[in-house]
Amino acid sequence: MNKYLILAFSNPIDGREDEFNDWYSNQHIQDLLTVPGFVSAQRFKIATPPYQGPDLRFGYACLYEVETHSIEQTFDDIKAAAGSFTISDAIDFDGAHVSAYEPVTPVVGRTQ
Repeated sequence: MNKYLILAFSNPIDGREDEFNDWYSNQHIQDLLTVPGFVSAQRFKIATPPYQGPDLRFGYACLYEVETHSIEQTFDDIKAAAGSFTISDAIDFDGAHVSAYEPVTPVVGRTQ
C-alpha cells in the first residue's frame, strides 16, 4: 500500500466564508472520507499576517492522507462518488487547486 498526501487549496466566495467553512468542515471532508483509500483529513487557514509569497492565492488548505495501491484509481473513485456528494456554491471552484504527492523521503524528525 502506497501513502500519498492530497493537498486541496481553496477560497470561499466573497461574503460566504462562514457557509464555506461549515460545508467544508462538516460535509465535504466526511464525503471524501467515504472514498476508499482516504485515511484522514485536516483543514488549515492561512496564518495572519499572510506568510506566503506576494501572490496570495489561497486562504484555506486541506491535507488528506491517502493509502492506496493506485492514486489514479483513487481519483477515479472520487469522480465516481462525486454525484453523491453535497456540493456548496460557497466555494470558489475557479480558484481551487488539488494535487497529490508521494513521499520521496521518510519522515525526518528533529534530533538534539
